[in-house]
Amino acid sequence: DMSVYFFHPFITDRFFWTWHRKCTTIYIFIFKLGHKPWSPTTVWASLKSVNNKYHFHKHILSYIRWLKNESFSVIIKQMRILEVIPISRGITKESLSYFTQNDVPLGSIIRVPLRKKIISALVISSNDVAHMKSELKTSPFALKRVEKVKSSDLFKKEFIDTCSYIANYYIGSTGAVLSLMVPKILFELAEKLNVSKDDLSNKLPSKTAEKFVVQSGDEDRYAQYKSVIREEFAKGFSVFFTLPTVQDIKKAAETLQKGIEPFTFILHSSLTNKEVKNVIKKILEEKHPILIIATGRFLSIPKSKISTIIVDKENSRSYKMQKRPYVDMRNF
Repeated sequence: DMSVYFFHPFITDRFFWTWHRKCTTIYIFIFKLGHKPWSPTTVWASLKSVNNKYHFHKHILSYIRWLKNESFSVIIKQMRILEVIPISRGITKESLSYFTQNDVPLGSIIRVPLRKKIISALVISSNDVAHMKSELKTSPFALKRVEKVKSSDLFKKEFIDTCSYIANYYIGSTGAVLSLMVPKILFELAEKLNVSKDDLSNKLPSKTAEKFVVQSGDEDRYAQYKSVIREEFAKGFSVFFTLPTVQDIKKAAETLQKGIEPFTFILHSSLTNKEVKNVIKKILEEKHPILIIATGRFLSIPKSKISTIIVDKENSRSYKMQKRPYVDMRNF
């Protein structure tokens, strides 16, 4: 249950052979070190002719012993089984399993094969293959390899927990909720974003969250919002102001950003990918408290110290998504 590499700095993959069953992969690179060992061609032909698994293992073990005696370089890497949440709609399973040779931290975004496509997935557990032998032997399918690790951390724990809660509430999968709640551009940026540990931590006062309702005309309501924003800025905290439509966001921004333009960031679906990338990078780099005016999907941005979320136009039907699992953003 491991990968075995035989290699030399001057030889790449001229002689290469792969045997794969479930999570076991063996790579063999054959070369000489100035001695007269077995001819690479002879060994290659010998290994290719082995079809029986028992005899194959016997060949490999004897060859490893011979390599050690001949001073070959040998590296053995243990496989790991990753349990991931597939971030895609239409997947009924809550999690899937893949294998890799890399140590992938929990919470990482990776790329995995699924139904002839490559999709993003969130790592929720990582186990040594030696501890899962019985499960792998009884598994009715072969595990697939992780294609690529995109980032070590991207989402706050509270965000993932909320997605799981909403998935249970709407009888869906966490992956389906994540695909709705996270803009695709965020996955594309995963490798380039400099997300600090502070952004992923929940550095807020340890007190019970309070809920307030404001019911009045636009002028009085926005005056109240401005007062809340100034108060939170004075405490060193940021504010997320969410609205259901692009038109609502543009209208609200004209009023709310006056006097705090450098610290106000606007995000919605009408912006180009390049504009969204620039805004997200600025949000993560800004040290001063900020005001984010956006649709609910951008709550996935891993920005620390957002102490207040304002949901305006709360009676709008546009908060409810028209795709499965039909998440209502107000509940989220």
